[in-house]
Amino acid sequence: ALLKDAGEVLLTSLFTKYTDLCKSTKICGLAFNEFENACTSLHDQGLVALNKKKNLHSKTLKLKVKMGDIVFALQGIRFFHNILCV
Repeated sequence: ALLKDAGEVLLTSLFTKYTDLCKSTKICGLAFNEFENACTSLHDQGLVALNKKKNLHSKTLKLKVKMGDIVFALQGIRFFHNILCV
């Protein structure tokens, strides 16, 4: 809901939500630098806009695709389906 409610989200806030989700689903999450690299890959593919400011706490991320398209693409994967249905 973090990306759904906001145009842009701080990368640090998104990482916090990600780690909370990993803990609640009992999976081992990525370290922040790995998470940032994954976001950079999504940016390179044109799925998100990543504001690459030098200050870590100023970096933001914004979806470039519709949330509904993401939900549709992930609904067939049981793990994501269970998360999206919560």
